[in-house]
Amino acid sequence: MLENKPASFQEKLTAFVIRFRIPLGILAALIVLGIIAVVIGTEVFRNRQNSVALELHELESSVTEWQSEQGEDADLDPAEILAEINSHTFPGGSYAQFRQHFLRATVYETADDTENSMSELKIIADAKGYLADIAMLKLGLLYEETGDIDSAKTILVRLVEERDSPHEPRVIFTIARIHEQQGDFASATEYYNRLLNDYSASGWANFAQNRLIALEVEGKVPDSGE
Repeated sequence: MLENKPASFQEKLTAFVIRFRIPLGILAALIVLGIIAVVIGTEVFRNRQNSVALELHELESSVTEWQSEQGEDADLDPAEILAEINSHTFPGGSYAQFRQHFLRATVYETADDTENSMSELKIIADAKGYLADIAMLKLGLLYEETGDIDSAKTILVRLVEERDSPHEPRVIFTIARIHEQQGDFASATEYYNRLLNDYSASGWANFAQNRLIALEVEGKVPDSGE
């Protein structure tokens, strides 16, 4: 009597495929469809990104052209360029949408509408990234320009302490200068020295050194050599 030999792995696999050929076929089809969907989705996303980038570029060009015309005609009405900006719709929370707010702020600032410019900048400042840093810096300068020194100092200090901004040397100098204008020479000196220590190669460090020398000469702070 012949003994039954155990089925080999290949035989077992063949039997499994034959037994479950329909479910396996369906699964394979779903995998293929999934891959196709991912490829199509990626291509659609890439095209959409390219379309948004082109749309944004054209919008920025329109604003730049309007600004040049504004230089020639001080009474140029911003309504038309604002209408063009507002006619575009970008994904919520995207860079393009924040850039749109920034363009509005730029138009308002060019038209000397500080209040609306600051409103747009505040929206950007609450976000993250390079545009937010720029918005916070501009807000600080506009607060100072409008006489709200405390708000200027608050947002600029927040920019230095909470963000890693490429504009930090300028921001530190501005904070020091505001302290100096308020008669808080000790805090001014602290920020000027911070600028010298952290950004000694920056051009703003030269300004800080000059202000420290002036404060010492005027007797407003102790001589650092004493």
